[in-house]
Amino acid sequence: MKVVQGIRFRLTLFVTITFTIIYIIVFGYIFDRLKEQAQNVALGKINTISLNEAANIKEYLEKFMASNILLGKIFEDYKTIKPNNRRTVYQGMMQKILKETPELLAVWTIWEPNALDNLDYMYINKPGCTYIGSFSTTYYKVDEKIKIEDSSSDGELFVGDYYTIPKKSGKETLMDAYYYSYTGNKKDEIFQTSTIVPIKPDGEFKGVVGFDISLESFQPVINKIKILETGYALIISSTGIIIASPDKELVGRNIMDFYGDVFKNNNVFDKIKQGKQFSFNYNDIKTNRYSNVLITPFALGNTDAQWSIITVVPVKEINSKSKSILITSIFIGLAGLVIVVFLVWLVVGRVTKPLSQIALLIKDLNKADLNILDNISKKFNNEVGKIAHSTYLLIDWLNKTGQFANSIKNKDYKAEYKLLNKNDILGESLLDMRNHLIKADEEEKKRMAENKQHIWYSEGIGKVAELIRDNSDNVENMTSAVLVFIVDYVEAIQGGIFILDNTEDTNEQIYNLQAAVAYGRKKLANKSFKMGEGLVGRCAFEKEYILLTEIPQDYLDITSGLGTTNPDCILVIPMVLNEKVFGVIELASFNVFEDYQINFIEKISESIASAVSNMQINEQTKLLLEKSKTQREMLASQEEEMRQNLEEMQATQEEQERLVEDAKNKHEYLYSIINGIPDGVCIVDIDGNIVEVNSAFSAITGYKNSELVNKKFDIVFEAVDVNQILTSHNGEIIINTKAETKNKVFLKTNIVNINNKRMYLFLLSS
Repeated sequence: MKVVQGIRFRLTLFVTITFTIIYIIVFGYIFDRLKEQAQNVALGKINTISLNEAANIKEYLEKFMASNILLGKIFEDYKTIKPNNRRTVYQGMMQKILKETPELLAVWTIWEPNALDNLDYMYINKPGCTYIGSFSTTYYKVDEKIKIEDSSSDGELFVGDYYTIPKKSGKETLMDAYYYSYTGNKKDEIFQTSTIVPIKPDGEFKGVVGFDISLESFQPVINKIKILETGYALIISSTGIIIASPDKELVGRNIMDFYGDVFKNNNVFDKIKQGKQFSFNYNDIKTNRYSNVLITPFALGNTDAQWSIITVVPVKEINSKSKSILITSIFIGLAGLVIVVFLVWLVVGRVTKPLSQIALLIKDLNKADLNILDNISKKFNNEVGKIAHSTYLLIDWLNKTGQFANSIKNKDYKAEYKLLNKNDILGESLLDMRNHLIKADEEEKKRMAENKQHIWYSEGIGKVAELIRDNSDNVENMTSAVLVFIVDYVEAIQGGIFILDNTEDTNEQIYNLQAAVAYGRKKLANKSFKMGEGLVGRCAFEKEYILLTEIPQDYLDITSGLGTTNPDCILVIPMVLNEKVFGVIELASFNVFEDYQINFIEKISESIASAVSNMQINEQTKLLLEKSKTQREMLASQEEEMRQNLEEMQATQEEQERLVEDAKNKHEYLYSIINGIPDGVCIVDIDGNIVEVNSAFSAITGYKNSELVNKKFDIVFEAVDVNQILTSHNGEIIINTKAETKNKVFLKTNIVNINNKRMYLFLLSS
């Protein structure tokens, strides 16, 4: 009996060890794969969130920078505006931009002294000007009302970073985050930043123009970010100022005040300057959590600013799923092992009972040949046969189970496995394990597909932006280059871009075919569509994309060397910017466009619309500049003509001054002659106006020289017959005096010529 028990124990122990080794190998491999996949999924999710949020913030800031650059270009053409109107025109532009852009806090500009119009002396301490009269205007919003900031009392001019940094660098600048109050009250302070563009017509620095942007809108974005269970994100500036954080108390403070040692040990700011994403692990002393930190830097345009998104996630949470998988795997393995040991113990017990008969067959059983066991089970219709048959089934089941486990190891999830019976717990465990692995593999494939689509989306947007930038001087070249890329990128076979005609004087909106790829002659016949006409006009009117999968036979043909056929799908997307449709993109394909492809085309349509709008504005600006140049040339010609006329006028004036001087000399000569005559002398012109009198005449009449000259002669000779005096008179007459008395004098009248003019000479003697 002891021998039987020993054999039973040894067989059970052997089978148990064998199955334990198999379980350790299989479950160890499976757990390692599941752990790696769980960690990759968690890290991939964190990375995607960081990249998406960084791209959104960058896009938000670059929108204002682009508008700021455009305003700077307009300010550089200040010479096209009359000097007296420049300040009024620019202030009107600034108010309009601030009114039409709700996100802006303020629009401001600062000019060098006498840089705008050389009229600073006229604007000293005026609104929008400094105490020296230089143009320095800031418009800001309070309760949706636009107000102008008083800059006349600013004693320190041209010294702030907002002025000196762009002046020194000569390029766009994004200011570090700061608090500022436009009203001067501490309670009205707003957390903000500024985009600044230098004004440099012909390369000469004239001043700066800037936009103030609120940073408080980033706080809700950070609050919404959920990373696993307790992970969080924050935004910092180039110098480490915290822009947004789940802990609002940290906003506006420097991150080095809290994590200085960690940032120094990991050379964080040096790596941020390189502009590449990186991560590290550290032990947070405050929370006592070992966390993973992922830093995603992003730059804004041509500025030196390098802001970053920082995500902090406890490593324990990243590995939490893998630990759950480990516990489940151990439980399943132990349960299966216990079941196997129990089954082996029962089987061995039944085998050891007919030990005497089994001893005769030990030699054959040791060969572990299934054919021999099958023959024994058929030959012996007793316990030995049953044992042999059971052994046959057991070994066959173990082989199939091992093969199935090996198939799972090799990721052959389609391998078939038939349960031994309804109580085959090990088989059910392996099938459950396979289902979990299939699900994990599908999730991994889905994540990789999403990452691939995201990379495809980001690379496509970057390429389109590059094409727009490289062809920014010509709408036709830009649309052609972009359309060729889009057709190839989304695997379409035809495409066209229709642009709104902004040259027509009528109110009717017409969209003309600007660029086409693989359009046939029939389609090219329709190069223009009115608003609401055809798919293009309908799309422009509705401002929504149109997706057709059932194409009319006569709408569009695809021609190749093998014949002509219709596409299976047509996509028409409007190019909308600020509620205005600048154009329409039409694409045809043999495949139905996926949602992510449509989202991609919708996204780039905004960029194309913005580029078209800028080009049209630049073209209009160019035409205005050319018109201004022509006007300047005309003004120069008129100025030259006026200069010549002025020279002639100066010559005439000099001649008149010479004649006046001669007349003055002659008058002084005449006065010196008549003043030497002892009798009263009065010279009267042919119209009866007194031209000159001598001192003797003034003494007789009592009138001063200034009271008589240019007066009618009857002021003295009122009672005398005028005609008689003007013809010839010699004799006594009565005259008026200033004392209102009548004096009797002797009058003698002569007609004389003075300066070739006929005049009368009266001689009075008392």
